[in-house]
Amino acid sequence: MQFRPSVALGPFAIPFESLIPETIDGFLPAEKNFSQSRMVNGATRLQPHTLNIGQTVGVIAALAAKQNLAPRAVDPLKVQRHLLEAGDTLTIAPVQARHGTKAWRELQMEVLKNGGGGEALTSV
Repeated sequence: MQFRPSVALGPFAIPFESLIPETIDGFLPAEKNFSQSRMVNGATRLQPHTLNIGQTVGVIAALAAKQNLAPRAVDPLKVQRHLLEAGDTLTIAPVQARHGTKAWRELQMEVLKNGGGGEALTSV
C-alpha cells in the first residue's frame, strides 16, 4: 500500500470547545491538560501547539473579563482575529501575502473558514 498524504498537511484545528470545561464556568485549561484523546495528545504536546493553546486561552480569558462574559460565551471568531492581530499563525496552509499584513490575516481567516485545500491562497 502506498502512503498518500492528505490534502490538509501541517497543524490542525483545535476546537474552541476543547478549551472550555463542560461543567465548570470560569476555568480555562491550557498547555497539555485540555480535552483530547491519547492519539491527539501525541501532536498537541509539541511546542508550537502548546504556545498557541496558551495564547488562545489568554485571549479567551481577556475577552471574557472585558465583556463580562463566561469564557464559553466568547465568540471564537473574535479570538481568532485577536490572535492574528498579534501575529500568531493559525494555519500553515500557504498564503501568498507577507506575514502580519492585513492581506495575510484575511487569507489566514479564509483558510480557517474554508480549509486549506493544499493550494496557495493569494491576495488581490
